[in-house]
Amino acid sequence: MGYQLGVDLGSANTVVAAIDDGWPQILALGGGTDVPTVVYASPDGEIQAGRAAERRAVADPGRAARGFPRRVGDPTPVLLGEAAYTPEALVSRLVDWVVAAATRLRKALPDHVVVAHPASWSRFRCELFAEAVGQVDADVPITVCSSADAVGALLNRRSAAAPGAFVGIYDFGAGSFEAAVLATMPTGFQISGTPAGITRAGGMEIDEIVVAHVLRKLGGAASGLDHADPVTAAALRRLRSECAQAKEILSEDDAVDVPVGLPPVGGVGMPESVRLTRDEFESLIRPMVDDTVRVLERVLRSVPATSADLSALLLLGGSARIPLVGRVLAEAFPDAGRQEIGSPGDVALGAALIAARGARQAVPPLQTVIIEPPALSVPPALSVPPALSAPPVPRTSPPVIPSIVGSRPGGVPSSPSVPVAVSAPPVSTAHALPVPARVTPVEFADAAHAGRRTKSRPFAGFVSTRRGIVSVAAAVLVLIAATTAGIVTAAGGGNGPVPLPSAGASAVGQGQAAAPPGEPSVRAENVILASGSSEVAPITETAYALFRQQQSGVAVRVEATSTDDGFTRLCQGKIDIAGASFALNTTFKGDPGCADRVAEFEIAHNTLPVIVNPQNTWARCLTLGQLTNIWKKGSTVTSWNQIDPSFPNEPVKLFGPAPTSVHGQVFNQEVNGASDNVRGYRAVELEGVAQNVAQDKNALGFLDFPTFETYGGKIRGVELDNGSGCISPSVVSAGTGTYIPLCKPLYLYVSKEALRRPATAAFVNFYVRNGQDIAFRSHEVPRNNETTTANINLAGKLTAGVGPVVA
Repeated sequence: MGYQLGVDLGSANTVVAAIDDGWPQILALGGGTDVPTVVYASPDGEIQAGRAAERRAVADPGRAARGFPRRVGDPTPVLLGEAAYTPEALVSRLVDWVVAAATRLRKALPDHVVVAHPASWSRFRCELFAEAVGQVDADVPITVCSSADAVGALLNRRSAAAPGAFVGIYDFGAGSFEAAVLATMPTGFQISGTPAGITRAGGMEIDEIVVAHVLRKLGGAASGLDHADPVTAAALRRLRSECAQAKEILSEDDAVDVPVGLPPVGGVGMPESVRLTRDEFESLIRPMVDDTVRVLERVLRSVPATSADLSALLLLGGSARIPLVGRVLAEAFPDAGRQEIGSPGDVALGAALIAARGARQAVPPLQTVIIEPPALSVPPALSVPPALSAPPVPRTSPPVIPSIVGSRPGGVPSSPSVPVAVSAPPVSTAHALPVPARVTPVEFADAAHAGRRTKSRPFAGFVSTRRGIVSVAAAVLVLIAATTAGIVTAAGGGNGPVPLPSAGASAVGQGQAAAPPGEPSVRAENVILASGSSEVAPITETAYALFRQQQSGVAVRVEATSTDDGFTRLCQGKIDIAGASFALNTTFKGDPGCADRVAEFEIAHNTLPVIVNPQNTWARCLTLGQLTNIWKKGSTVTSWNQIDPSFPNEPVKLFGPAPTSVHGQVFNQEVNGASDNVRGYRAVELEGVAQNVAQDKNALGFLDFPTFETYGGKIRGVELDNGSGCISPSVVSAGTGTYIPLCKPLYLYVSKEALRRPATAAFVNFYVRNGQDIAFRSHEVPRNNETTTANINLAGKLTAGVGPVVA
């Protein structure tokens, strides 16, 4: 076997690791281990990357691009000289350069390459990223994984940990911030909850803040600088470099003199330097650091967990080394375990381990794996070992014997689960690592975290609490101890999506259904299959996380796809529950009888607030007609006074989630009458909408209610008048559905036949009885008491006479 590569494309630097049956090592490509994330296009069309591109960019900056990985999904092209490139095209060219450079260094092509992307990216951005790396012109499999899964793979390799532990990931890099939580499962570290991030919060933004501070200290002289002058532009680039160095110096020193080096303005010379103290620096960046803490708090709530549940907090990225960050985290999470600074190569090392796992084991046929006794007493070691340290001695791989696959009524085979391995994680920890999928067609090494809208969640909800993890681990230990329960039906390899079996299934073997890893086997009739809207899937997962604490012997397997897919599968009898972002049409898919075979429950409200900057004092209330004129396809509205003559003659800047996103489709459907009837606007992530509007008094945007609540006073909700007066976006208007037309219910549709089964009856009754609390915990707006009572009555009527669950 040859070698495999793991690649971490950072906004400032790219790190590449290689592995060939040992411990992965960071490669020095192009003169160093930290390759500048720079692409340069020469006048003759030649593309250079890394240090060579950085050197050329000094003399010809207009032909160089930096920081483009964080712009994946941004439709604005990047101009390099006379040519325009999408951010994705630049990613493809950089990865192509990395593979070529590694091939020259190792004198052979790698067997497999895995490129990491942020875990908080939406499916839209992940698809574009996967397509980009899929365009690399190299005869080698190249796949993608999330950065959090890469870190989990690295921790899996380093040591095992007691079940029930959580490790927080605080990744504060050069171009963005991201938070995630890893839960310790019997099979290794897995992502728990929903990762989140801030697109523009990192070292680059901090550098710009310091530059702005230095220019402000220079006073009026700096305002006369001619930024179009090549000499001035070059001097400003040097100043940014000096400010970046000053930032690093202030991690150790109390003050630093920042060389200015700017040309005279109007015959008046500039000071040679500006003094910057650590106190000034920390005051400048404190709001950004506070924002990152709020994101991590939100991720913890999505698990749900508290800081006391964190056994460790792993700090990644150069900005995480700023002393202020450690102090603020200690104040915000006083009950968390130790803080530990990770290595700059952690993500690349983990991606290499995933690449090695994919090269060693293609997805095998269905097999049976004997569970070994666990070795879970060692706490997770977060620091990276020396690159040349010898790996632990591998344990003997568990024997593999032919599997016994049960079938469902009518001969439908039961769906396989992924394998369970509880051995210590040395070299042969194949089952603890995700199995990457080929990029073409677009798939993800970990589909559960490639984007919320398509994630298949075999663990649906059961990693949501420490208590749940411990209970599952205990069940696994019981299985190990039992003389007849040492065999688990499994399909080989990894952490990828688990195909959902058909609804109404019978038992496998002795009345037990094959379970996902870590989930105790249950009777097949007690397995509930849920799919549909990605907006509803997290709510259903939360419901299951709470339900399973009170009811054993029931498994709910949640898959997030789309509302239409959920309706189709529900009407075909392939699933029991469908989550929906809109109501079921009585003539859906030519099956007018489907609506009679399912029950409808309104479980939450999703509101899309229209927002402006707090400094916007004119747009207090807009009518639906005004919104339509602004956002419809072909709109010529470019200034505020075109919306209303009383508004100022200032440019209006539009921001929102991508038109292809769930939020974009709903907004355009309700405002413009069709999901594709929309003008061009700046499409960014939900966090990006809030950030852009918060920074620009002329901005106008729309986003989801949880993000609106998170940003509080930094943005202002616009009142809507749909003919009944101006209504502001709030918990009250969202809960009562009066923020029309941008307030819509979220639905749960359940097969009436499935409701006659005890497991489904018990789960749905629990779901609707506790619907308000479940919606609140899922960060959605609960339905009012009247709707909740109606849901309870309908569920009670349809499940009357159904017996208790037989575990």
